[in-house]
Formats: sequence, C-alpha cells, structure tokens
Amino acid sequence: MALACAPGAHADPEPPPGAPVPTAEQVAAILNQLTDPNVADTDKAKLVDGGLSPDELGQNDQGLAKLVRHHALPFTFTVTDIRPAINDLAGVTAALT
Repeated sequence: MALACAPGAHADPEPPPGAPVPTAEQVAAILNQLTDPNVADTDKAKLVDGGLSPDELGQNDQGLAKLVRHHALPFTFTVTDIRPAINDLAGVTAALT
C-alpha cells in the first residue's frame, strides 16, 4: 500500500462497488513511517505512489529535524472517512496532533 496525493479538483469517476480500502490503522502506520526521522529515505519513498524526489526527501528531513529539536514528535494521527476511489486508491481524512 502506498499513499498518493489527489490531483487537482475535478469529478472523479465512481470507484467499483466493494472496492477494497485500507484500515485506519494501516493508513496511520504509513503516516507514522513518513514522519519518523529514523526511517530511511529509501523506505519512505516506497510508501508514496510515484515515489519521492531527492528534493522532497531533503525537505522532509529538514522539517523532521526541526520537529525533533522542538520535541514535537511523534505525531498522533486520527484517520477517518475512509472511502474507495478509482485505480485501487482510497480517500481518507487524517488529523494530526
């Protein structure tokens, strides 16, 4: 399972009935890995559909380093409103505290 960002606003076709969706725990686990400074960049890149560029990984590392300095990690994610989408994707609402 990988995360993907939704493209710009437009009407997506309806997903097939009964399309599989991840659990809230699965989505939260991916988000936790992406925000864990101890997870290798190569592993983080595999979690995102289409991967992450070196620039994106560098920005992520810089942001995480700042959060570590401010004792703001780990985050707690609350995942709700999981719904199927086309192409074996799913939409979720994720809140971070």
